[in-house]
Amino acid sequence: MKKILSTTLAGALLFISTASVVDAAPVSIFEGSTIRLSVDVPSIGNTIGGPYDAVVGSSIEFGPHGSGGGYNVVSADIDLSKNSIYFDYSSAGSGYFASGTTFNGYVFTDLNDTISDIMNVGIDTAITTLGIDNSRVFFNGDQIFVNVDGLSFNSDSRIKLDVDFASVPIPGAVWLLGSGLAGLAGIGTRRRK
Repeated sequence: MKKILSTTLAGALLFISTASVVDAAPVSIFEGSTIRLSVDVPSIGNTIGGPYDAVVGSSIEFGPHGSGGGYNVVSADIDLSKNSIYFDYSSAGSGYFASGTTFNGYVFTDLNDTISDIMNVGIDTAITTLGIDNSRVFFNGDQIFVNVDGLSFNSDSRIKLDVDFASVPIPGAVWLLGSGLAGLAGIGTRRRK
């Protein structure tokens, strides 16, 4: 009985020590992650606004009402949720984004590389009222780019982007631990018989 108890205790300690590995794995949502926003014009990498950093939570992250601060370009609130980005231009008035550039827009970056790779970004056409199409939204593993070059906006303008992330695999150490504990349980059961 003592041997079974010590084996179980050793397995529990091994499980606790691997828990930090599970916690450190990338997540498949924005929530709780630090996101950096920059506004780049006339090309990507030429930042005129920001960078601004915010931890994604229940409040608006960027803009006049955002926890990550306002910015010195068109006044819009930008709210990130678990798997979407929502732009609200209701306090922006009306006008046009500068045109004739290679890129005039927003760049969102996973600052601490804690989010799984971005696999797709789609425009929610039921909510989006700004004249944006799929050619203006692109992404790589940890960045999303939204090009608003030459578009007009008013207080009714909105954009909603839905983001799909790569699934998070369970680390191999957890599978190994599980099979080891199952084996120990089997040995313990055999010895009792």
